Amino acid sequence: MDKEFLAFLEGYKRVDYYLERERMERLAHMTTEESWAIFSALMEKWTSISDEESDEFREWRLKHKLDARKTFVRLAEVKGYL
Repeated sequence: MDKEFLAFLEGYKRVDYYLERERMERLAHMTTEESWAIFSALMEKWTSISDEESDEFREWRLKHKLDARKTFVRLAEVKGYL
């Protein structure tokens, strides 16, 4: 495989590791009630999305995925992986 591609994947792996650590830390301090409240709010929103909102959500999700990719690329460059 291409060296740059492997470095890019390694960058994603490292970012995923740190994000997972942060998520586990946040969850470790969350009460059952807090987690159910978040879950319930997400389910309520998900089940009430109209077709119009679905289009808006898809656009929002795509924008944020592209923004995240740019961030990962910059991080990989700063760390010397690219």
